[in-house]
Amino acid sequence: ADVLVLNKADRPGTEAALRALRASLEIGYGVHARSGWLPPIVPTVATEGQGITELLDHINAHRAYLHETGLWQQQEREHLRAELELRLRETLYSRHLNRLENGQLSAILDKLQAREIDPTAAVMELLGVED
Repeated sequence: ADVLVLNKADRPGTEAALRALRASLEIGYGVHARSGWLPPIVPTVATEGQGITELLDHINAHRAYLHETGLWQQQEREHLRAELELRLRETLYSRHLNRLENGQLSAILDKLQAREIDPTAAVMELLGVED
């Protein structure tokens, strides 16, 4: 998380929850230390608008931090790569399924269910690849 929000901060137990969140961050700080950002914890009471200004300030500070360090571009590239890989995987999968002969997938499922082949062998057979 980049910014933690503890909503309903007017309820009993808020201080204990804040302490627990801070302790969790301290334990996991090594992860955040690499990026140099320690996520702030912002208590809010959304129904009353309490803490909203502070929350927006922290979000804007994090955005500025990402731009200043170049992490924004790095994260954007990682998101784009993941999206591209997902779409490529889905397209290749759909194209391949459309090229299978009628009943071929069902026959492979029968073999899998009968424990005649394992999932890896099933994929290889569907792709027409020999060991």
